Amino acid sequence: MDQYYNILGLKSGASQAEIKKAYRKLAFKYHPDINPGKKDKFLEVLEAYEYLTGERKAPVNKAGASPDDLMAFYELLKKRAKERARAKYQERAARLRKEREEEQAKEYIRGIFSFIGVVLVSLSLYYGYRGFLNIMITSRPATAKAEVIGVKTNRVVYSFLAEGKKYEEESYVSREGIIMLAGNGMPLQKGDVFEVIYRKGHPTFHKVNYNKVNAETLDRYLQITSIVLINLYKDEWAGEDYSDSYVRANCMAYLIHKTFGVKGLGSVYLNSSSIIENWSKNRLGWTALQKDERFIELKDECSKADTSGI
Repeated sequence: MDQYYNILGLKSGASQAEIKKAYRKLAFKYHPDINPGKKDKFLEVLEAYEYLTGERKAPVNKAGASPDDLMAFYELLKKRAKERARAKYQERAARLRKEREEEQAKEYIRGIFSFIGVVLVSLSLYYGYRGFLNIMITSRPATAKAEVIGVKTNRVVYSFLAEGKKYEEESYVSREGIIMLAGNGMPLQKGDVFEVIYRKGHPTFHKVNYNKVNAETLDRYLQITSIVLINLYKDEWAGEDYSDSYVRANCMAYLIHKTFGVKGLGSVYLNSSSIIENWSKNRLGWTALQKDERFIELKDECSKADTSGI
């Protein structure tokens, strides 16, 4: 047995790890593909490894172990080594993939909580400022007329005259598609006039009251609402002349404003708006309006009205 240890350059009783390490080194050195003149030496190394690892139960001489047998055994060992290497690679790849997925999940959760945190902080700041602004205004309120002088993407530009000085401001507005919306849910247009409430002596502390508009702006709102109502009830009013439907819609628009204010007109206009796009003004407002007994009564009243005399 000692001769096999000697072939591998090891001391008798070397560990299996040492045997495998020595074998790999010598097998590479004497492999016929690398060193064709050392094939016999390679077979000796292979035979020694075969015996010392227990693959062969008893020592043999070169006559008892054909080169073909030893080469076949070597190919078997190489195949097993490749399979073990592949299995280790797949195991490592699976572990890394799992670790990456877990890290991505953690990042996703951290991102969600970060987003929620930013939203909560933003809302706190926003509503905190609104509360402060309301306190500043309501302690010494004064009013003026604000005219829309420009409409941008999610922005409205308006000006107002207060205490002998003209102020020009810009504020955020929501939108419905490409149409910018006033705070009452109706489409904004240059020239619209709203009430602005400010703190007497400090007009920079102000807010636009979109629920109070001038006559021209209200007239535009009523016309828009009438057209929307005609489209909403086109199936129900299919048997009527367009002129009768238009008069009925005008009647409803007028009574909706009289009963629910400008916000009621906004609910009609945004009858199909998604809650995702407009979380505060959307189709839910129209649904609630339709169920309101006052709306049902005014609709019935306009249905019974003598349209020829209106």
